[in-house]
Parts: sequence; C-alpha cells; structure tokens
Amino acid sequence: LGRFGPSDTGLHWMATQVASSSTNTRYDSSPMLFQYTTAVHWSFTQMTPGSMPVQPLNTVERIFNIICLIMGLLFFTSVISSMSVKMTQLRIAAQEKDAAVEQLDMFLRQKMVGAQVAMSVKKQVEERLGKRLPLTEKDVPALEVLSQKVQRSLQVELRGRHLQSHQFFRVLSQVDKLTLEEICFTATFFRVFLAEDAVFVRGEEAEGASFVVHGTVRYTQEPASTMQPQNTEQEVGEASWL
Repeated sequence: LGRFGPSDTGLHWMATQVASSSTNTRYDSSPMLFQYTTAVHWSFTQMTPGSMPVQPLNTVERIFNIICLIMGLLFFTSVISSMSVKMTQLRIAAQEKDAAVEQLDMFLRQKMVGAQVAMSVKKQVEERLGKRLPLTEKDVPALEVLSQKVQRSLQVELRGRHLQSHQFFRVLSQVDKLTLEEICFTATFFRVFLAEDAVFVRGEEAEGASFVVHGTVRYTQEPASTMQPQNTEQEVGEASWL
C-alpha cells in the first residue's frame, strides 16, 4: 500500500519524510531494514496503546488502518481476557492449596502429632498438592452423559489395548469380544500412584492383577512373606503385569 497502492490524494506514507530527520530523508529512500522495522513497529501499535509518526495519507491506507485497529482491538482484548482468566485460576488454585495446608496444620495440632511426623506429613502433602495428576474418568463429568453403548466402546478403547498385551486376553478378543468388552466395562479401572505409594502390601488379600501403563514400580520381596532368603527389589517397567 505504501509504495504501489492506489491513492486518491497522490500521497503515500512511504513518500513522507522520516520524523526528526534533518536531511529530508524519506521512507522510500531509507534502507530496506529500516522500512521493514518501521512497518513492524506500526503493526504493533495497532494492537497496543503505543503510537508512532507514520500516518495514512490516502483513503486506501486509512481504510486499511481502520481495519487493523479493529482487528488489533479484538486481539488485544482477547489476550487481556485470557490472561485475566488464567491469573484468576492460578490465584484460586493457590488459595485452595493454602487453605488445605492451613487445615492440615490445624488437624495436626489438634491431634497433637509429633513434630517429626508432622513435618513429614506436611512435606509430602505440599509436594503432592503441587503435582498435576493424569485425568481419569472420574475427573471428566462430561463422560457421564454418554449412552452405555458409547461408554462401553470408550472403555474397550481405553483398556482393551492394555488387556490384550496378555496372551489370554488377546485370545479372548478373537474368540469372544463381548466377554472382553464386559471385562473392560465392569472389571477394570485406572489408578494413579505417586512416589512412595503402595500398590499392594504383604499379608493383604489380592483384589486383582495390575498393569503398569506409565512409569515404573519397585517390587520388593521380604523373607517374612516370601520364599526369598533375603530382601530383593525389582524394577517393573511399563507394559508389565503384576
């Protein structure tokens, strides 16, 4: 527009003198880098309250300027709105965390928990409150509106591929898909464990098998509850059954 666009006034902004120039230098005779940075500077002023000496000098340039101002206004307000929402969410999350820690302090004082144990409890709570856990079905209320048929399809999609890593379920998927679908829908679920959580402990009755989807599990065997002559530890990785 500044060089080749139509002009009903015979003027273009590129043909004007550079502001504060003592040598009557015009924009169109300035170095290309200066022209480019001037155009970039002008574009940013359309989205912010900033200003600069470049002004539209014909109808086409002015219409283009008006369009840019409208687009800049929409962009600027959307950015401010998004930032405000994000800051509000962060503030609410911080307040909830502070309230939870304060309530924990009150509980520990009321129950007269020892200082060493109380410090361990508070440290672990603060660490875990700051972690972002993977979402499970319970964390997504929108899934509750699905029909049972669609829910079953979703469960098969989510759980079936993990079950079929075992040869038995792989054969079952070929022989009786309905049974595998029923197992996915009624007999399997996801659980999220953090560091130092126990998947199961010795002496407890097993409620089912476990499959490691992500992360690793440290499997410990002790002489008191196993045939091992001494304590042994084994790292169980992803896609493994327990």
